[in-house]
Amino acid sequence: MINAKESRYRLIVAWISWWLMLSGGAVVSAYVVGVTIFYFVGGLELLSAIWARKEQGNYLWVITTSAAGIPAGAWCGIRLWAKLMRKTGLISENQVRKMSTNSK
Repeated sequence: MINAKESRYRLIVAWISWWLMLSGGAVVSAYVVGVTIFYFVGGLELLSAIWARKEQGNYLWVITTSAAGIPAGAWCGIRLWAKLMRKTGLISENQVRKMSTNSK
């Protein structure tokens, strides 16, 4: 009976960490893609204006960078999560395959 509870808690921890890696990877990637695109479009002046909150009303670029960065970051975050779960052995290999997009 203890093993069943222990595995349930491990699975809960795995799902929480899966969600955190998915959302965290997406946010970081969208931020990096956004900064890169803003730098290439407007240079350091545009980046400084955005960070100083002087540039407003330019929501098309925010939507574009989010659309470009979020899927890539989410995919990379789940790949990293799968590698971490395989290394730590928190959950079984079969469960990692079910939860991740990586089918190794």
